[in-house]
Amino acid sequence: MSRSDRLHHFRHARVRLRQRYGLVLDVHEYDRLCTLVREGAGNFYAPKADGGTYVEIVFYDVPLKLVCNERYVVTALPKDAVRPVQRGAA
Repeated sequence: MSRSDRLHHFRHARVRLRQRYGLVLDVHEYDRLCTLVREGAGNFYAPKADGGTYVEIVFYDVPLKLVCNERYVVTALPKDAVRPVQRGAA
């Protein structure tokens, strides 16, 4: 992805993270969060139909529910969002 794509995702995610969790990140902290997600540091992963992924992760002691694409955190789900059910799970 280009630099403009990265900044677009950062700006969008920054607003949602601040609104939904009170978490204010700069671009370096956002990059760190994206790296942790890519490395599988989250507690729960579920694929989305559009190729994205639902992720639950603790970052700076704040439990986050996120929607991510292959490289970036795209948005934050509300704190009380229902955990997505993986296909085949009972």
